[in-house]
Amino acid sequence: MVDTISGKIGIFWFFAGRLWGRAWAISEGEERVAGLRDSPDTHTNFWEGPTAEIAPTGRDQPYFAFPRGCVLYRPRDGRFMVYRDRALFTGVAKAAIRAFFTLAEESVVWRAGPHYTTDRDEQDYLFSD
Repeated sequence: MVDTISGKIGIFWFFAGRLWGRAWAISEGEERVAGLRDSPDTHTNFWEGPTAEIAPTGRDQPYFAFPRGCVLYRPRDGRFMVYRDRALFTGVAKAAIRAFFTLAEESVVWRAGPHYTTDRDEQDYLFSD
């Protein structure tokens, strides 16, 4: 059933004027949070792993240095939940995300993901003991 849905799930970053990440078929996802299909990737593991998808110019920075987010699938209503850094609340970023994950505009719910922030003060708060 989920294989007939148009669109993919996954993680992404936006830097160097381009969207980077990995898109997965919904059927390859897993339910980490009740009611949502998520990709097998995490930002940390993907960034630190041996992958050609990340631009070499960003590899010397931590994974949270660049605006990022994820696309989840909500089967109960057939919608894709896009959580992202507030820096990606632009038409250019939204179009890049939709194209990369092949998402129809009417199937997307756009949300801020507070832990996806690149704001230094917010990062200090999130990563402090």
